[in-house]
Amino acid sequence: MSNKHKKKRTKAYQGADARSREPIITRVTAANRRPAHQWLYDRRQFARPLAIAAAVLFVLALIISQIVRMIHDA
Repeated sequence: MSNKHKKKRTKAYQGADARSREPIITRVTAANRRPAHQWLYDRRQFARPLAIAAAVLFVLALIISQIVRMIHDA
């Protein structure tokens, strides 16, 4: 004898004891920004690493120039 598989239920329960769904809340913020600040705000994920890389390169260039100046003066 082969056992029949019971069909799975795909319909959502709708009775009084059914689990209630929480409403989806969408939060929207509005702000008046200058065009440059709005551009930065929109591209924050791109602009932040770019600014960090530029700062690191600037500091490295400063350190290397100071080392070269110390060697040249000595």
